[in-house]
Amino acid sequence: MTSWVNPFTSNSTFVNGVDVEVDPSGNSYTVGNFSGTVNFNYNGTATNVTSAGGQDIFIIKNDAAGALVWVKTIGGTLDDVPVAVDVRSSGVVVAGTFKSVNMDFDPGAGSVPLSSSGGNDLFVLKLDLTGVYQWSQKAGGTLDESMTDIEMDGSSNVYLAGSFTTLMDFFSNTNTASHGGQDAFVCKLNSAGVYQWVKAIGGAGTDVSHKLSAVGTVVILSADIGSGSTTFDFGSGTNMGTFSGTGTNGITTYFSDAGVYQGSYQFTGNTSVIKMISTGSTNIIVGTFAGTMDINPGAAVNNISAVGARRAFL
Repeated sequence: MTSWVNPFTSNSTFVNGVDVEVDPSGNSYTVGNFSGTVNFNYNGTATNVTSAGGQDIFIIKNDAAGALVWVKTIGGTLDDVPVAVDVRSSGVVVAGTFKSVNMDFDPGAGSVPLSSSGGNDLFVLKLDLTGVYQWSQKAGGTLDESMTDIEMDGSSNVYLAGSFTTLMDFFSNTNTASHGGQDAFVCKLNSAGVYQWVKAIGGAGTDVSHKLSAVGTVVILSADIGSGSTTFDFGSGTNMGTFSGTGTNGITTYFSDAGVYQGSYQFTGNTSVIKMISTGSTNIIVGTFAGTMDINPGAAVNNISAVGARRAFL
């Protein structure tokens, strides 16, 4: 049953919602990107915002009844795109990519300019629950990087997932090299946005990240290993996996909150793991596959076959 709807009206060529999170009080936090002028308060007094150029980023808070509480926008002259949002009592965190130079990440009266190092760079922005700027960080190299997810744990530490190629500066820390080609990564910042650690996952081929789950003191990354990665590193620092099948092998890999490798699952065949949710005693894994897939990540073999080109599994 629909409780409320708040459409956006626009004279722009583009407006797009990307992700939404709801807090325990029923307030919702929506992120997306837009160009031109958009009215973000269709059900009340018009709240028109015009982009700075290219595609800008919006962050909106609605209360449990759907009324607009606040809207914040950031952006530069080029295309800047959010991919995920998360909320805890300490505030709202947004992750995405940006291309602009001297882009102001403070949506209020202050000025916090950050510049892309080349292509798509990564950003993390934190606001408090009233929409006031807290901190921001950037990461990147000279090539395009991608961000796929962001999650906070119970202590408001921030975990990020994405992909990068060759060499990347993770939040003004020592440069991290991929294993060759594109690697997936999981990275941790503390509650103040200070870099803690990063783990690169992959081999010589094209390897991509998907979603994160932060459960207690464990963080879980879901990713796909490309067929070019004959052997690959789950994030332990040594090659422990061997590619099997065609297309991609879906994996989940676990780290402690200190960044210590804990273990991993690999699904052979042409598979993709989108997300794994853990309750501590039960693991729920969602993904897709084509052809025949070994659904058992352990030593036993339990093959299932797709009817048609590609199917989902749970």
